[in-house]
Amino acid sequence: MSRALKFRAMMNRPHDGHEGLWVYITGIGHDQWWSKNGRYRGDIRQETIGEWTGLLDRNGKEIFEGDRCNVQFADGTINRAEVVFEDGCFNLHFYRPVMIGQYQNVRDYLKCWTVNHAVEVIGNIYAT
Repeated sequence: MSRALKFRAMMNRPHDGHEGLWVYITGIGHDQWWSKNGRYRGDIRQETIGEWTGLLDRNGKEIFEGDRCNVQFADGTINRAEVVFEDGCFNLHFYRPVMIGQYQNVRDYLKCWTVNHAVEVIGNIYAT
């Protein structure tokens, strides 16, 4: 099963007044970016480019690399984490070590948590 490749990035120094606008990129050409909301001209902040994980959070929101999430554990506690791409997969990096099974850990596979509807996107690392 395959998924659509999709990216998200923040506009920077646009030609038409869209600075700070998030665009969801589905096509690229010279200085234009296509999104589901239209075509934009201008630069994007390269450091804000994040790939869609192909997964949805508990509310049906798409999860992107760089998102900050609340993760609910089986005991009801909620821990904060950031979505990162490393070692060929998307992981959750917890902001403080957590117990996963019998091991203390600072990361775990994102997909394991989305299957249980335990992940909720609350923002991203570029929001101020």
